Amino acid sequence: DDIFTVKPSNMEALFHKFQDRGVAIERRATFFHHINCTNERTLKWIDAFKPVSVQIGIESGDDRMLQNLGKTFRSDVAYDKLRLIHEHGHAVTALFLIGYPEESVDSLETTYRFMQRISHLVDKIWVSVFQPVPGTVGWRKAAERVGTIANPKRNTDVTYVDPNLTAAILVDYREKMMNIKTAHAAKNDRAV
Repeated sequence: DDIFTVKPSNMEALFHKFQDRGVAIERRATFFHHINCTNERTLKWIDAFKPVSVQIGIESGDDRMLQNLGKTFRSDVAYDKLRLIHEHGHAVTALFLIGYPEESVDSLETTYRFMQRISHLVDKIWVSVFQPVPGTVGWRKAAERVGTIANPKRNTDVTYVDPNLTAAILVDYREKMMNIKTAHAAKNDRAV
């Protein structure tokens, strides 16, 4: 979980315990990391673990949606932190969430352009579709917007559609977004 990378001292202590016990840790873990915890002190210990990948829950490239999701960072900060992690040589998976209450075609398009902008900094992009979970803020917001909510399923199924969107728009944007890395690689191949 991303709480592991909140305190570099905890990462350091665990690193030394593994070393003392002769446990091989290099290339054995995937770190789920938070944008707000990305700094040189934290990256020093992420570097020491040499994780297989670092997964970052960015959620959106649209600042209005980031605020709506309760995120405490803006897209420009996410870009700068991704660049820092990339400079440290880590394989990064950027995680996004589309279809949250108040999502619009404009916010989806802004997120798509953000994904294009970061595509050279990340190894993978994963896009989940918002699933309202009973008892959460997202569930309450979704219920306020549409009334009855379908039971959540997998994070790729469309069970909630904001009045600003259609299920087809969500499916189309998810597919387009999931293919950004492929499109970026093809563009680079053509440029060579």
